[in-house]
Amino acid sequence: SASFTFWFQEGALVQALRHGHWLLLDEVNLASAETLERLNGVLESPTGSVVLLEKGQVEVVERHPNFRLFANMNPPTDAGKRDLPPAIRARFTELFVDDVEEEEDLKAIVRSMLLKSSATRIDLPINQIVTFYLKECRARSRSDDLVAGDGSRPHYSVRSLVRALKYTR
Repeated sequence: SASFTFWFQEGALVQALRHGHWLLLDEVNLASAETLERLNGVLESPTGSVVLLEKGQVEVVERHPNFRLFANMNPPTDAGKRDLPPAIRARFTELFVDDVEEEEDLKAIVRSMLLKSSATRIDLPINQIVTFYLKECRARSRSDDLVAGDGSRPHYSVRSLVRALKYTR
């Protein structure tokens, strides 16, 4: 007869704590409350730790002196996003990064995405794409000229632009 075996496998956080790695928590505000609560012990002091109970015994994993934790998130005003609990948020240093709107920066992004999709360099419509993105998508989404199916204004960001450009691959 076949039997199933379950075991605990350490994740990225525990391994980073043990070995002094740097860890990025992407879109941390989408994590469950339980997951965020586990971070409190790690973030409470420079010698913070996490307690593992998953193996059936108590194991304290102390923080390596070189361990660093970074997190990013979209503003809670974006659709489907929520804010971090104040106890967790207070343990991070916040940096707000504006959306990319400079033409030269957008051209570099578009050029990079198009070159990934084309084995040969052809006349790439970089200027036209950036102009369309800035003048049509971004500008019109701020007015009442363009609405989504539910009547709301659509949101265009560099993420939207990159997703659209991925279809050229």
